[in-house]
Amino acid sequence: MKKILSTFLALSLSVFTLSFAASAEETSAAETGASDTNATFCFDTDASLSDWSNYTGNTDAQISMSISDKIGETGYSLALNSVRKTDAADVFSGTCFTSSSVGLESFDSCKITYSYYIPKEFAEYSDNLSFFTDGIVWTQNDVPTEKCEQWLTYTVTVPENAKNTKAGIYIPVTGKYSGPVAYIDNIKVYNADGKLVANTGDYKDVKITGEKLDLKTNGIFVSILQVVVVVAIIGGIAALAAYFIKKKSTKYR
Repeated sequence: MKKILSTFLALSLSVFTLSFAASAEETSAAETGASDTNATFCFDTDASLSDWSNYTGNTDAQISMSISDKIGETGYSLALNSVRKTDAADVFSGTCFTSSSVGLESFDSCKITYSYYIPKEFAEYSDNLSFFTDGIVWTQNDVPTEKCEQWLTYTVTVPENAKNTKAGIYIPVTGKYSGPVAYIDNIKVYNADGKLVANTGDYKDVKITGEKLDLKTNGIFVSILQVVVVVAIIGGIAALAAYFIKKKSTKYR
């Protein structure tokens, strides 16, 4: 009995140790982020904010931009807020970056992948959010806002020979609206050869300081495993203690 319990305890401790080692390894891998895999825009710092501007100069239809440390897919994110004060249908509310800001002559034949998070407030205002490119040819890609408050990904494919030089996000409806529009993270620009354009310099190993939606489940699984192992260890120790107490009392009868 003693041998069985000792073996059980040793195995439990081994599994417990391995589970923490696996967790540490996963965290380390997530934090390192080699430069050839980082998104073109990570929005972990405000270094790239100067690459973004409002599509329109109309002061009644501006979108403010800031770095959010509360919501992010990985690290921080770009928070877009509308201060639209007009109902005019011909006034455009959008924000964009240029091809030159990422070292390209144009977005011809490029693919641009956005990770985005739509807050409930904007979903109640509009049925769609739009990703666009502009220059030679206008391209527009609408995504529904019904799947709000979760991180989703959308890829814009720029047609061949469409030498567009602007890409970004805009509100596809008119009407006054002041409030959050979306959180944008990890924009990946792939050139015409399919190669990921290097990070603009806004990557940093940062941690979310507020509530965030984490779609990954590996960490949760490891945590549950650790709890189970702890319970098993405690049970094993209790059984071992009971065995020795019983043995001792039997000895002195």
